[in-house]
Amino acid sequence: FYPLVFLTLAESLHRRLRILFLIAALGTGWGLLGYPSRSGPREPIRWTLLDVGQGDSLLAELPGRHRLLVDGGGTLGPVFNLGRHVVSPALWSLGIGSIDIMALTHPHRDHGAGLGPIMEDFRIGELWLTETDSRLGSNLAGKAEELGIPVRKVSRGDRFYLGGCRLDVLHPPAGTPGIRFQSENLGSLVLRFSCGRISLLATGDIESPVERHLRQIDSARLESTILKIPHHGSPGASSASFLDEVRPRIALISSGITNPWAHPSDEVIDRLKKRRIRIYRTDRKGAIFLESDGCSLRVGTWRVGEELHFPCPAGREGAQEPSEYPDRVGDEGKRQDGETYPGEYNTPRTQGSILVPQRRVAPTEDEKQYGP
Repeated sequence: FYPLVFLTLAESLHRRLRILFLIAALGTGWGLLGYPSRSGPREPIRWTLLDVGQGDSLLAELPGRHRLLVDGGGTLGPVFNLGRHVVSPALWSLGIGSIDIMALTHPHRDHGAGLGPIMEDFRIGELWLTETDSRLGSNLAGKAEELGIPVRKVSRGDRFYLGGCRLDVLHPPAGTPGIRFQSENLGSLVLRFSCGRISLLATGDIESPVERHLRQIDSARLESTILKIPHHGSPGASSASFLDEVRPRIALISSGITNPWAHPSDEVIDRLKKRRIRIYRTDRKGAIFLESDGCSLRVGTWRVGEELHFPCPAGREGAQEPSEYPDRVGDEGKRQDGETYPGEYNTPRTQGSILVPQRRVAPTEDEKQYGP
C-alpha cells in the first residue's frame, strides 16, 4: 500500500501512470479496510442436533474446521444402527470426512451404540470418555485402540480452546477410575461451548440431583444462550430452578416420535413456555441447525428451514471480541483462564439475555396462550 502511495505522489512519473497507481492504491486501501478482523471467529460456528429418534447426537463445527461429535445415536432392532445408517450419511451430506473429537456422554445405548460404526467411517482425532467404568465405554476404548485413536478421560475442570471457542467440562467430577453413580444418567458428561456472546450447554441425560449440584458449585458458568434439554425432556430433569439459572433463549430436545416414555413431558414443555423459551424438537421438526458468528444467531430445522434470526444487537457488531483463542487442551488450557483474556465477554447475568429477536421467520408455538 505504501509503495503505491509513494508512486502516486512521484512527480517524475507520467500523469497517466500516476492515475493508475492512485487507482491501485485506493483499491488496496479499500481491501485493507474490509479485511476481516482477527478479534472474532473467521468462520461461522454451527451446531446441529441430528434426528436420531429416541437418542442423542450433537455435531459442533467450530472455526478452523474443528468438528466435535457428542454421542452418536443408538439402534433400532438388531441390524439398524443409527450411527451407520443415519449419523454417518448426515455427516457426509455436510461434507465432513473427519471428526476431531468424538465424545460419549454416558454409557447408554441410545447415546453410544452408534459411535462404533462412526469410528470406522471417519478419521477420528480422539475419543472422549468419562472415568465411569462401563461395558460400552470399554468396548469403544478397545475399538479406538484397534484403530489407533487416542482416548482421553475428561472430567470437571477440564478446559479446551478450539477455533475461537472455549469448551468447559462441568460434570462429572474427577475421581479414581471406576467411579460410579446411583444411575448412569447422573454421570453424564456436561459440556459448555462458549463462542463469543453465544453459548450452548449440552447436558446428556443428567437429572435433578446433578442439576442441584451444578447450581450450587457452578451457577456463574451455567448461564447459556442455548440449552440442550437433559434426558430428552424427562420430568425428572429441567427443573424450574435449573432453567432459571441457565436462562436460555433456545431449548433443544432430542426425542423420538411416539416414544414409550412420552418424552418430552408436558411438565417440562410447560416450564419452558412459561419462561418464553423457544422450543425446537427433533420429533416434530427433524434435525435442528444453529449458526452464529459469536454475536448473532440463526436457527433452522430440517422440516421448515430457517425459523428464527437473532441479529447482533445494535452497536455491538464487535461484541464477539475476543473469542479467538489459541488452540490448546488439558492443563495448559486450564491455566490460561479469564485473567489471561480479560476481554472475554461471557460475564454472568448477561450471557443468556442479550439476544432480542428483531425478525420472526416462523410463528412461535402457543402464542395465544403465552403471549408473543
